[in-house]
Amino acid sequence: MDFKQLQYFVRVAELGSFSRASTALAVAQPALSRQVRLLEVELRTSLFIRHGRGVRTTEHGKKLLEHARGILHQCDRTTELMHDDEGELSGKVAVGLPPSLCKLLAVPLLTALRERHPNICVTVREGLSTHLLEWLIGGLLDCAIVYNAPKTADVDVRAIGVEARWLVSARSNRVSTRRVSLEALSRLPLIIPSRPHATRMMVERALAELGLRPSIVAEIDGVPAILELVRGEFGHAVLPLAAVRASGHADEFVTTRIVGQGLKSSVSLVVPAKRPETPSQRAVGDELSNLA
Repeated sequence: MDFKQLQYFVRVAELGSFSRASTALAVAQPALSRQVRLLEVELRTSLFIRHGRGVRTTEHGKKLLEHARGILHQCDRTTELMHDDEGELSGKVAVGLPPSLCKLLAVPLLTALRERHPNICVTVREGLSTHLLEWLIGGLLDCAIVYNAPKTADVDVRAIGVEARWLVSARSNRVSTRRVSLEALSRLPLIIPSRPHATRMMVERALAELGLRPSIVAEIDGVPAILELVRGEFGHAVLPLAAVRASGHADEFVTTRIVGQGLKSSVSLVVPAKRPETPSQRAVGDELSNLA
């Protein structure tokens, strides 16, 4: 297995076609096919299934794709480290953001970097905190904003602040009080993410301390979908204020403070502990910390 084989494999997988990958890589298709076949022989498995419109990855191919992306990304980082003292910051930096913060931070981050470090190219990936940590450890991300980040040997956690969770209701379905107790929260129909999403675990733990359980009417892992159901009066949500502000429909919701312990989460910048940090990565992380 070598770098070129992985590079070719990733392009074919992403474009879904050997011919399109051949054009994108400026490599003759027979040479491209031969390198991918050598990779399959070495791994002793098929990586693609061919069909009328091109190819799609097998289950083994899907597993390799995630690892290969991380390997190639780290190869780029290594090259940058060799030249990190040659003047203006440059290179690619992959950033992970949770859905509740992505819309609020992505544009200000890119705007700030364009002004201060125009040669840094940033890739933003949105995902739940658990997924962001997996991608970070796997080499797909260089830094991420994460809720309730665990302190492990694999990551360095840099605290940014604390964020509370609020009850979110449609304006036409608002609760009648200015504050909601945990007991009252347990009786409301909730639209909430599935386990192990940070908000779901937070709500369950806070209620369990009082011997209560949430009344869940729907499990939805996407914040936009949760808010759409709240708008449709299917139930209420428990979310940070940032999620409502980023929705584009903040005036259609009412947020109510939840009184009680356990519904606040730490917000941290997380970076890999076992990989050296480039100056470009450090600059992006500093901008994120200032914005979050």
